[in-house]
Amino acid sequence: MNAEVLKHIKDGYSWRKLPDSVKKSVGDPQLYIEEVVEYSLNHQLRYTKTSAVRHVIKDERKYYETVLQHSQKKLLLYPYHLQTKMVGLRVTPFSYYINMMEEIMNQEKSYDSLPNFTAADALRILGIGRNQYIDIMNKLRINRKYRLSMFRKIPSTKEQLPKTPAQINIEAWWNVHVSYITEEDIRRCSLKMKTIVDGLIDKGPCPAGELDYELLQLLYSRGLIFLQIPLNQDDCVGVPPLEGFVMNRVSGDYLETLMYKIFVSIDERMTIKELASVLDISVPIAENAVGIFCRLGFAQMKLNASITNARNNLHPSWKSKEAKQQKSQTDSKEIQNSTSNLSTVMKVFENQLKELGIQSTSTDNDLQHKNKISELTCSPGKRIAFLFDSSLTAFLMMGNLSSGLKNHAVTLFEVGKLTDESLNNFLVELDKVKRLEGYEGDAHRYFEHTINLRTTIRCLRHNKVFSHLIDHEKQGLNKKLEIGLDLLRCESLSELDPATLGRLLDKKYSMAFAMAPLGNVQEIPSSSDFFLIGPPSAAVNSVWFKLYLYDLVGYGPPSLFLTKGTKLRILPSVFMDYETILITSVGHEPVEAKVANVLSMLNEALIHSAVLIQGFQRQGLKTYIAHLPFPTIEKNYEASVASIDKTSNTITANIETKHKIATEQGSGIDWLYENIIVKKLKKVLGLESSCGYISLLVSTLSEKSDLQGITVEHVELLNIYFGIPLFDDKLNRDVCNALVTSHLCKNGLSKLQHFNNQIKENVACFVQRCQAKHAPSTSTTKSEQCPVELPKQCLMFKEEKVKLWNKFLF
Repeated sequence: MNAEVLKHIKDGYSWRKLPDSVKKSVGDPQLYIEEVVEYSLNHQLRYTKTSAVRHVIKDERKYYETVLQHSQKKLLLYPYHLQTKMVGLRVTPFSYYINMMEEIMNQEKSYDSLPNFTAADALRILGIGRNQYIDIMNKLRINRKYRLSMFRKIPSTKEQLPKTPAQINIEAWWNVHVSYITEEDIRRCSLKMKTIVDGLIDKGPCPAGELDYELLQLLYSRGLIFLQIPLNQDDCVGVPPLEGFVMNRVSGDYLETLMYKIFVSIDERMTIKELASVLDISVPIAENAVGIFCRLGFAQMKLNASITNARNNLHPSWKSKEAKQQKSQTDSKEIQNSTSNLSTVMKVFENQLKELGIQSTSTDNDLQHKNKISELTCSPGKRIAFLFDSSLTAFLMMGNLSSGLKNHAVTLFEVGKLTDESLNNFLVELDKVKRLEGYEGDAHRYFEHTINLRTTIRCLRHNKVFSHLIDHEKQGLNKKLEIGLDLLRCESLSELDPATLGRLLDKKYSMAFAMAPLGNVQEIPSSSDFFLIGPPSAAVNSVWFKLYLYDLVGYGPPSLFLTKGTKLRILPSVFMDYETILITSVGHEPVEAKVANVLSMLNEALIHSAVLIQGFQRQGLKTYIAHLPFPTIEKNYEASVASIDKTSNTITANIETKHKIATEQGSGIDWLYENIIVKKLKKVLGLESSCGYISLLVSTLSEKSDLQGITVEHVELLNIYFGIPLFDDKLNRDVCNALVTSHLCKNGLSKLQHFNNQIKENVACFVQRCQAKHAPSTSTTKSEQCPVELPKQCLMFKEEKVKLWNKFLF
């Protein structure tokens, strides 16, 4: 469906009223009718005088019945915004999800077939989660397989499902409406229940807090009332760490897509009206989606007049409910004990930061567990963002480092954000992670990322060095206000279109620091009010950037960028001096492979992706990867050196060098800082204007891992990464130290902006220059994993320049 047709459907046009140009683009009136019906059903639109679907489906009741059937078949959320219409059809959330569960169980589908939000709501209403679903399915299979006789009745699927709804959470400020009630329903009600129903019929809906809590639950379980979330455009809600979220699958329907966009966009400082403006949607649509979050318990309303009034006018029966809720939200003894014991640990940690020149950012607030977002004091003004990718959430979930980290990891992945108000709890959990001695491979990798994330948060959060980023006068703020920090997942930001993303970042953030290296994600736009320390563009975050650097400075390992579908007879002779090579499929991390048996692996990878091949370990030499931080690359600095982890075939950093200044040219790791490659990089790129690290390939004759007092045989540029690394403790602290001591974020923001724009433009020009030499081909499409162009023909870096390569091809 093209944009013009979609616009006319939204505006309620019938086929007869469509402009001739639109009719011509559609062609057949029946196709337009099908588009109208599909769009209306997928978006669960209301049947109004201005809706296009009323020209197609004349009967309103029939339309809503079709909406229900379609939604149930597609496993969509119950249409809570149409509850007044659902009442007439006598379809409650309970009956809706019971029918849905019965259908998928009869089809013997797995629990994972339910989309995330649908599964979460079904769990809330029915009390059926993954374990309960599997248990019911097992009983059904047993009953079908082992019936005692042919005359024995086999229990149906519906008989195995709950008969009444589970007890749900009801907030005092929610409004209670009377549902569709028959005389039979009234006869089965007690006198007190009848009184409540009569009051709702006579006086209309009222706040739930004014009614008896137990009777309210009983009326809800019988379907005699329904709950409406009263929101207006000036309300604010926040998203605490998720509880009860079901990680199944993403279906991609309209509402689900919108809710994920809201997840990463909203916080307790943004009104619903502002949210609608940022996402370019109507206020009612935003209110509906936010209301669903409140129902599911994934969002909490910030304290306002209506909530205060509801709390002040509670029915006495709510006191026990409120007491239980407060008790569940109070810090557990475990957290209290760990918090009290952290004071000594944090003082030691602060001293370590001071030794590195990093100002302490931990405060007494780090030791406090904030419970209700509605009662938080939010930091006004713009904040700093730390951008990470999904690999970090995987490390937090799989590392089994702290039991309390999982909810935060789920929140970081599903919500795509953790706000400054939630970081106190997160830091408490991170502080529980103990240093692992003797661990290698994945366990060490998980630990390093977790510990260095903690260091990075404390370096950036509430640091006075960054407080100048707030325009205090323009925003009418206290000049002593320290800037807060939000954690943002790049893949979640990528779900927003560029214009929406730009509006969101400009409105809420002054600056963003990216995790380095960062996965292949959408470009993060910068502006005059928003600055980025990270990859300036998607191309800078891709294999193209390596080739650009090699071509720019004339240094780098021999590299061959092969198009998808290429087949190699033999490996090019330039790699014959190497024992191992690095293979990088577009959108993936590099892996090391032996030259002797690499052809089959390469040709298999080339079937699915373009591939970059690079020389790594030379014959008879030992190769390390040395990481040098910038902007403060100094001769006396220590380098963090990495090697290829043979167990995982991924690049990891786990060797920290200790050394003295070498006096002999070409001897020792310190010589790297005076190496011609590093000098040229600093000169031509102006690395003092940004922050990150340079990765060099260092080849030696020695097997010594510390590189002290040995001769460096070869030094080659591998790559440059912009941002803050989390994979190595020493490198992380060096880069964090550089951010603070270099005053880059205070005095060099205009230079940073110019640097980002310049390098973005230069890399784009380099890619265009390489692609312009060739005729267009089908391989110019963008990869699903990497939002940049794939090469049109093969490219080789050799003898200081990137050139075409066409030898040894079929």
